[in-house]
Amino acid sequence: MSSLAKALSVAILMGTAGQAAAVDNGGPIDRALAAIRANPAATRYSSSDAFATRGVTIDRNGTEHVRFARTYKGLPVIGGDLVVHSRAGAFKGASLMQAQPLTLATTPTITSSQAITNAGAQFGTGFDSVPTARLVVFARKTPTLAYDVLYTGKAKDGTPIRMHYYVNAANGAVLAKEDAVQTGTPPGTGYDTGNPPTDPVLTPAIGTGRSLFAGVVALDASWDTS
Repeated sequence: MSSLAKALSVAILMGTAGQAAAVDNGGPIDRALAAIRANPAATRYSSSDAFATRGVTIDRNGTEHVRFARTYKGLPVIGGDLVVHSRAGAFKGASLMQAQPLTLATTPTITSSQAITNAGAQFGTGFDSVPTARLVVFARKTPTLAYDVLYTGKAKDGTPIRMHYYVNAANGAVLAKEDAVQTGTPPGTGYDTGNPPTDPVLTPAIGTGRSLFAGVVALDASWDTS
């Protein structure tokens, strides 16, 4: 084999190896998991936590951002997601909502049927399928064992509803609710409110925003007449 052929072969092998490394997320994930355990105060880590990877982003400068969903003693933690930031193996911080490590018991006092009944008192009778309930840890406020009760139905305008009620598993109180279906109403449409509809703003809004992964980015928002 000529010297040129050997050089080309080495270059191809190195290029292939580089491509494999670019898509191999095992390194960033393993480093992020190690960072979680090594920094329990910053990541709100407890020995009963486990983590499932939801995404990996690597900046041009090598900074790694790994997104995780958290479970506690096998239960999903609502509000327990976090993003671990590191560079060259050094922990830079974590983005998360959870305020403290979890230490609560996971044995409910009320049944799932009771939780469904309590949530149904708020939803009403307009559901179109059998409501479900699963045990979770609700960590958006003080960490609480709760049932995630799901009711599905339709609003008056036909928009689907997937309403989650978080019901305290000890006393049955509804801690919070959220609709998984988010919608918006363009100006001049929707139900009559007694007030004339407002005209849409047609002048583009131009500015800058600060993103989690891409730094400062340009924003150019304008009304879409379609």
